[in-house]
Amino acid sequence: MDKNRAIEKFTALQRDLNGLYARTENEADRFLIDEAANVISALADGCQIRHKTMFLKQAVGTATRGSNEYELYLVNGQTPMVVNKATGRQFLVLWQAVLDLAAVAGIDEEAV
Repeated sequence: MDKNRAIEKFTALQRDLNGLYARTENEADRFLIDEAANVISALADGCQIRHKTMFLKQAVGTATRGSNEYELYLVNGQTPMVVNKATGRQFLVLWQAVLDLAAVAGIDEEAV
């Protein structure tokens, strides 16, 4: 999937969430829907999906999720990248998107 297709999917998700938000009256539910929309927006703004593109990269680890195995890298010493071992597809996320996601997750809120 190229970036344009990914953005189309993110946009469709945002549209669905906006419709759900409009139909929801409970403020707590509206807050959660709004937070989900913020996460999708951050991902759409900061991700790239590529297939077997060459990068100067440093291996930093491996991970598994279900039956999928991944290699974790830093591209040019700074940009996080995940590579699916089976498909070779690469996912990069910009640090600004990571910062946006951290804010949505509540990193700036006082500890309880």
